[in-house]
Amino acid sequence: MNKVCKHCGKEIEVETNNVFANHVRWCTENPKNARETAPCKCCGKHIQKFIMLQHEAVCTKVKCAECGCDFVRTYKGQRFCGSSCAGTHNNRTRIESGWRMSDDTKRKMRKSAIAFLEKTGYKPIDAKVCECCGESFHPRNRHTKYCSRSCAGLEHRRTDGSLVAYRQRCAFKFGIGSFPDEFEFSLIEKHGWYAAKNRGDNLGGVSRDHMYSVRDGFDNGIDPNLIAHPANCKLMVHGDNIKKHKGSSITLDELKRRITEWDKKYQSK
Repeated sequence: MNKVCKHCGKEIEVETNNVFANHVRWCTENPKNARETAPCKCCGKHIQKFIMLQHEAVCTKVKCAECGCDFVRTYKGQRFCGSSCAGTHNNRTRIESGWRMSDDTKRKMRKSAIAFLEKTGYKPIDAKVCECCGESFHPRNRHTKYCSRSCAGLEHRRTDGSLVAYRQRCAFKFGIGSFPDEFEFSLIEKHGWYAAKNRGDNLGGVSRDHMYSVRDGFDNGIDPNLIAHPANCKLMVHGDNIKKHKGSSITLDELKRRITEWDKKYQSK
């Protein structure tokens, strides 16, 4: 059985139609296989001749609807030169029109999500309270204890038994303004509060000192609540506080006496 190729005119003896179809498809005279190109009149790119008409129907210089620059579109209906301009334009249009997702749409989306979860056998997890900050959150799984990685890390440092964790638990958690008769505010008026170079640069300012030091409390196994008590606080110029280093200016017995007198004085008010 012989057939004639419509492109090259060659008569081909074939046993099946597939053989002839493959010849027609890959025939060197087939325009679709031609490698001849020509420059586009609009963009200047070299395009294969057999798709030149389709290309020229789309290739047109237009102005971007957002930034106003000239660009060559690559598909019909293209209005923006890039995704950045398209996103900016759409976001501004939504804001100007006051668009927001309606409550009805939110309900439908929530209902659809719940239906999907029920279909897959998923049971929603009840809200939990973060063991570090006390905020309510929805955990990813039933074993999650903290609302974030920062809370998990902070709680680990608080309970890992290290000096760093102990120091954090010994930090003063009160404002000196609550006890105006106990601290030398004139020292702050004269020197200001201490601030590091990258936080205000007042290296000669005032800082709060633990009279019974944190290091002594850690070495002797003292309850950090005693070290963090306001009765253990004294205002000092930061330079003098640094010279004191890890030493204590009072004994543990003196600290306990000061705490007893302090609580008696302020708890009665």
